[in-house]
Amino acid sequence: LENRVLHRPVVSLRLTNCYGPRLRIKDARQTFLGIWIRRVLENEPFEVWGGAQLRDLTYADDVTSAFMMAAEQAASPAVAGQVFNIGGSPPISLLDLAAKLIAANGGQGSFDTREFPADRAPIDIGSYAADDRAFRNATGWAPAIDLDKGLKLSLDWYRQRLADYL
Repeated sequence: LENRVLHRPVVSLRLTNCYGPRLRIKDARQTFLGIWIRRVLENEPFEVWGGAQLRDLTYADDVTSAFMMAAEQAASPAVAGQVFNIGGSPPISLLDLAAKLIAANGGQGSFDTREFPADRAPIDIGSYAADDRAFRNATGWAPAIDLDKGLKLSLDWYRQRLADYL
């Protein structure tokens, strides 16, 4: 509306699961990955509910670069007034993600799998991954940090600041 009515070059970005430094891992109301990271750093098992569901994840630096690129190209016809999805990694199952998190922690950590109770099944969103091809094609953006590296960078960052985050 801002673009159409006031002719201001605006762009909207839809984000999925963002992670990395400064994620509030202490707060259980935050993202599932924040909870998992905290539990791994505390050397405690974490829970994977279901496990087959797919997610994509975007490292914080890649989110920042997407916003910068959107702002810098907001006036271009391919970008102005558009709404774009932003994804990061190829979709990955929660079970595979759990294994990658433990691998990023040097093989230290564990998790338990749980099935959703029937009365809680309605809150499971199933699989979700963003199709960000339109943004990539319009701007040339692509994530620079793959999931393995992003998980390792995240764990290393928190390890240096455990007192502040646990």
